Amino acid sequence: MTETNAITVSISGKAYLDRPGSCGQPNHMWDLRILDDDGNVMPPETPGLLQCRGVGLMKEYWNNHQATLDNIDNDGWLDTGDIARIDEEGYLYIMDRAKDLIIRGGENISCAEVESAVYDHPSVKEATSFGMKEERLGEEVAVAITPKDGETIEPAEFIAFVTGKLAKFKVPTRVFIWPGDLPRGATGKIPKRDVRDDIEEGKTDGVVELNLAAAKL
Repeated sequence: MTETNAITVSISGKAYLDRPGSCGQPNHMWDLRILDDDGNVMPPETPGLLQCRGVGLMKEYWNNHQATLDNIDNDGWLDTGDIARIDEEGYLYIMDRAKDLIIRGGENISCAEVESAVYDHPSVKEATSFGMKEERLGEEVAVAITPKDGETIEPAEFIAFVTGKLAKFKVPTRVFIWPGDLPRGATGKIPKRDVRDDIEEGKTDGVVELNLAAAKL
């Protein structure tokens, strides 16, 4: 993060080989902690909101005092906006952005976890997952996919594939086939909320929603 001068944690050598999914341990100038929704500090291995504090932290947002108050508390802890966990040895694992979580029937679902399962499908070139409004559950899991050239996504086979990799409540219930490459922002990331909004507002020509009625969800 630019707010932390990008030096919060590190990992290398055998530690990385043993924990390839970890960002590493905090450098000696930094402290990390995980909070629940009520602001309580969580024990190891419990996912929650990641905060950090250290000498490299910025003083404030330029000409935006309110943003500083919203993101840095009186004790100098910065709200990173990331959902993460820290293991018993202090290794950090980033799970998702807090604003990207899908909340389905009270269950928090990581878009990154859904996307990882979808990307394992041999016919998928690009994918992005997001929540869409659903009357009974609040949100449902949706995914937009660009297939590889010459490949097609068969609804029943696709759902069976991801069901083998995800808990049932995390399996997408809406799947959209995107014409061409998915859009990307200035940093190269896929703007998932823009994709969702365009689909909901009917602004995308050529997008086809798979019929999952015959698939066992």
